[in-house]
Amino acid sequence: MSRFRWAVCQLDSLINCLTRSQLRKSLAALPATLDETYDRILLAIDNDHSEYALRILQWLAFSARPLRADEIAEVVAIDVKGNHGFDPDQILEDPLDVLKICSSLVTLTAENGSDFEDETDSVITDAGKRGCPKPTQKKVVFAHYSVKEYLVSDRIQRNRAERYSIQYAASNDLIAQCCLVYLLQFQDPVLFCEKTIRKSKLARYSAKFWTRHAQAAGQGTEGLNRLIMELFLLPGSAHLNSVRIHDVDFSYKGTDITRAISEVPSPLYYASLCGFTKIVELLIKATGAEVNTHGGGYGSALQAASAEGHDQIVGLLLAQGADVNVQGGRYGSALLAASARGHDGIVELLLSQGADINAHGEYYCRPLQAASAGGHDGTVELLLSQGADINAHGELYGSALQAALVEGHDGIVELLLAQGADVNVQGGRYGSALLAASAGGHDQIVELLLSQGADINAQGRFYGSTLQAALVGGHDRIVKLLLAQGADINAQGGYYGSALQVASAKGHDGIVKLLLAQGADINAQGGEYGSALQAASAGGHYGIVKLLLAQGADVNAHGGRYNSALKFASARGYGGIIKQLLAQGADVNAHGRSSSALMLAWAAGHYGIVELLLGQGADVNALNGVYGSALQVASVGGYGRIVELLLGSGRRPSAVDWMITAD
Repeated sequence: MSRFRWAVCQLDSLINCLTRSQLRKSLAALPATLDETYDRILLAIDNDHSEYALRILQWLAFSARPLRADEIAEVVAIDVKGNHGFDPDQILEDPLDVLKICSSLVTLTAENGSDFEDETDSVITDAGKRGCPKPTQKKVVFAHYSVKEYLVSDRIQRNRAERYSIQYAASNDLIAQCCLVYLLQFQDPVLFCEKTIRKSKLARYSAKFWTRHAQAAGQGTEGLNRLIMELFLLPGSAHLNSVRIHDVDFSYKGTDITRAISEVPSPLYYASLCGFTKIVELLIKATGAEVNTHGGGYGSALQAASAEGHDQIVGLLLAQGADVNVQGGRYGSALLAASARGHDGIVELLLSQGADINAHGEYYCRPLQAASAGGHDGTVELLLSQGADINAHGELYGSALQAALVEGHDGIVELLLAQGADVNVQGGRYGSALLAASAGGHDQIVELLLSQGADINAQGRFYGSTLQAALVGGHDRIVKLLLAQGADINAQGGYYGSALQVASAKGHDGIVKLLLAQGADINAQGGEYGSALQAASAGGHYGIVKLLLAQGADVNAHGGRYNSALKFASARGYGGIIKQLLAQGADVNAHGRSSSALMLAWAAGHYGIVELLLGQGADVNALNGVYGSALQVASVGGYGRIVELLLGSGRRPSAVDWMITAD
């Protein structure tokens, strides 16, 4: 690949030869290696453009996303050394001049992805419509990956083009400073609007990514820290307008130019969130920033730093009197935030400062549950060693044991059980630990829980029983294990009503046979479908319907959404099942809470089913349902063939029917 790239570069240089003499001379002086080739290209850059070239190469090497030509055109107009300003007169008149400045090191690409979907007014064609991008809106990229590889390598520092050597930390520091200088121009809170953002090509990038580049720069230079403080504290609305463009605290939200200053968290909050230790120190010492101010997605500066794992900042805030147990925000408390993210050092620090180890939060409810759900073994052990309530109840998971089970952290499950976790704590999404394990298909954990005395017939919300939970997930091995351990095969409750109904609805023929052989009540009522036969009919499972009927299922059992198996099959168009049901004596004219089978078939437009039901004596004159009569249902639905069939069946249309079917 490097040889091919070398050849391309030589052809690029030879193409400018106008005479044979020039060509011979150029051929004789061709560089031997790709590194030498890049050196030659870099050294050939016009001295007047060398500063621009270096700036552009740094941005292309370390930008958070690919940049457009019109964005690069503004990069060169930012002064971070002298007056710290953005000079519109320094913008490249033609953004495509970037190709001239950097020669064959860069190129344009028209590829469009998700990079810009929230960054600009999208891609505009020359005609002003969305489609192919203008040249100035194309992405500027390195012509080959080897360009960046050489620029960041040690090799360039030993060659003649060493001034173009670019390093990660220094380049990110520069880019962050450029972004900040750019944002500082937006001082007016009133005149700032969407039009301003659209005209300022680099505005969205700067607002969205300045913090990322500042973080990548490490501790940051004095110049970078000074600019961050200027953005946060200078009179004017630069910080407000930056947050309006993009708020790093709510990255998923778009631009909101109506946002008021009262809705924006304090600079201390943002510095703590982003991990700017030096800025936090400066804000506290130089300005006396209040450490317990509420606001932001996390609720406070301490919670933000705890969630993001910024140990030093947590220590600074606590030393300045931050309330370790302040409530609110995404997690509820600093300890909950640190536990959920697995920041053991911060957890330990917060506990040493009096954090409530069993503090209640809105989502995870308890620190131990948060750590268990996140799979943070070390945090779980730390919290337990400090006295966390292993059986504390919670809304989402019910208990720490359930949290670990639901999220699939078997090691933590074993740890909690070894520490005495109650296997029968009720509550949470699943109802119990055994229900959660059964639904998740964790065979070994189910066995472990049962050996620890888990209630095999514990009730749940959606699943109703452990047996139902395993069946819904299709975990046959667990089903057999539970049956062997004495699970109540006829336990009622949950969405499906019974285990047999679950198996029938899901089409598990073998399990249906097993359940019947084990004594499952074939006509048990309840749940969404009403009975096992209705469940199988609704799912179109012909073989199970046949099996259930052969085993004595009540073909006219009531209950469920449609109130009979025939209605389910008619509504969904399962002709073979309908024939089976009718052959076993299904009542073709049963009504109940819903419309008749004929009405449901008409409503769904199943022509063949309508004909079949009429042939079996369906009452064509029955009046029920929303539209009154079957003819009206077919007419309103636009089912012409069904209307013709109905009119030919012997029913005399009413005046209302004629009004509906008239052209």
